[in-house]
Amino acid sequence: MSDVTVFLIESDGIKGRTVVERFVSSADYPTSDVRVVVDNPQGEAVQLLERIGIQYAVADDPASPSEAINHVTDDVDEIDYLITCGWVYKIPDESISMAKHAINCHSSYLPDYKGLSVYRPQWAHAESEGGATIHFLTEDFDEGKIICQDKITIALWDTPLDIAHKYSDITTPLLREAILLLEKGFEGKSHSGGRYYTAIPWSTTIKHGIVNHLLRAIGWDWRWEIKSS
Repeated sequence: MSDVTVFLIESDGIKGRTVVERFVSSADYPTSDVRVVVDNPQGEAVQLLERIGIQYAVADDPASPSEAINHVTDDVDEIDYLITCGWVYKIPDESISMAKHAINCHSSYLPDYKGLSVYRPQWAHAESEGGATIHFLTEDFDEGKIICQDKITIALWDTPLDIAHKYSDITTPLLREAILLLEKGFEGKSHSGGRYYTAIPWSTTIKHGIVNHLLRAIGWDWRWEIKSS
């Protein structure tokens, strides 16, 4: 019997559509029955889902997606995996409890850089490393136990978009590792601390980024940091 996997992705998000496309085409997931919930009826992710024939539903209220999850899984008895991937809304317990395993694909090497659109402060601080983390979903952003994670190298002249593509590229292999660990009963490892950011404005991102990339280029360790939340 196929595992039922429900992704929650943004209709125009890079990471969500990258991961879903690679997930459904990978030989590592031949028995996964994939369904998707999106936050908007239009966007590149929606075009992808229609092109490759993935069943999806649009959440009328993305902050409370239970109805859309029910709609896209009305023909199955159980959801094995609920996976948020670039979903910027807090998931209520009601939705988390709908699946056997509810996990999130986060775009940093936790515990640092928690929050939303964290590729912006990572770029603004001219970081040389970033990463991706698969962790359990809780009602608090990026606080669930870590299942697995990996790092990426950020080159000096990488753009914020380059960072987004890099962490998107490693997320699907990490998902495979996470699912294998969960099937073996792994319960994750706790974490604490780290900086938290919420959608830093592009004006702030660029201003800090220019200064910090110059500092990195000349070999200075000090960074003009954006204040975390």
